[in-house]
Amino acid sequence: MAVTSTVIWRPERLNARLIAAARAAASDFAKAAAIRAPSKRVAASMKVLGSGTTFSVGPADPLGLLFERGVGPHLIEPKRTALKLADGGFVSGPVEHPGMRAQPFLRPTLPLWPNLYRRQAAQSFRGF
Repeated sequence: MAVTSTVIWRPERLNARLIAAARAAASDFAKAAAIRAPSKRVAASMKVLGSGTTFSVGPADPLGLLFERGVGPHLIEPKRTALKLADGGFVSGPVEHPGMRAQPFLRPTLPLWPNLYRRQAAQSFRGF
């Protein structure tokens, strides 16, 4: 006599908790990156975008990429008749910007991701 058994695996509830843990870890990652951001404007623009199993974390402000990667020397043209300078003054013609070294804040935060996700996943399975 033989006994036959069939294993039915329905991982939907498990997967839902893992995805929820990833979303929560991404929010924690965004907060950690915002702390390292070189400007308040970039820090305030940190977002978690996407849905389901695919999402990205980063600043919505375009300055974030400039800080992360740096900028070479370039010419700044006024959009209208004058360009307002950081010191409050105005100029009517183009200005030569000297560039800016990179001040990465996302890449140095990346090593935190595994621990953030592990912590959120462990919390999501308590009482499961």
